[in-house]
Amino acid sequence: MKNDELTEKVVMLGVYPFYINQAPYDQLLDSFDRNSERIHRALGEECIELIHIGSTAIKGMPGTPIVDIIAVCRSPNEPDNSQKILLENEGFIYQGEAPHTTGDFWFFGGDPNCKSGTIGRAVLHVVARGNSFIDESTAFVNYCNETPSAFDRYSKVKLEGAKLAVNGEEGQKLSEYKVFKSNTVNEIMNEAKNWAKYKAES
Repeated sequence: MKNDELTEKVVMLGVYPFYINQAPYDQLLDSFDRNSERIHRALGEECIELIHIGSTAIKGMPGTPIVDIIAVCRSPNEPDNSQKILLENEGFIYQGEAPHTTGDFWFFGGDPNCKSGTIGRAVLHVVARGNSFIDESTAFVNYCNETPSAFDRYSKVKLEGAKLAVNGEEGQKLSEYKVFKSNTVNEIMNEAKNWAKYKAES
């Protein structure tokens, strides 16, 4: 697709479908619920809370339909081998520590036989209670949901990044899209943290 605008409802960034007006929100919530049940079965009482974060938690936000889930856990340590095996049995494969923050241990998974990047897939973030990633991620989602200007800026940069990725010389790459939007994401994140702090103090 060599156009100045993204005119389809869904475009492909490599193997990942990118929804111009977000995937059906009820289906994203159902995906969160199904995957949360699997995660809770695997982690049991170690898991204190499961939180829906990322673009799929911002109603109407364009993006891929992969649901991000934080599992807030009691232990500050990396999941042990038995926990990794239990999560793998539920369809979540360990990916190591995430590059964006310390103490965020990644698992990729989702519905059985669900294709990569489609509705039903999920990224699990296993973090200890008190990790700053929890408050920062929830602040970002809440700020975008409650602040139209932040929503609009994030939506705009995501659509622009998707267009560049689709039309890029190297083909349709999700990595190009992620790099393009990173500065705006950081700006909105800083605003969101200040916004959340102000709300907590007022």
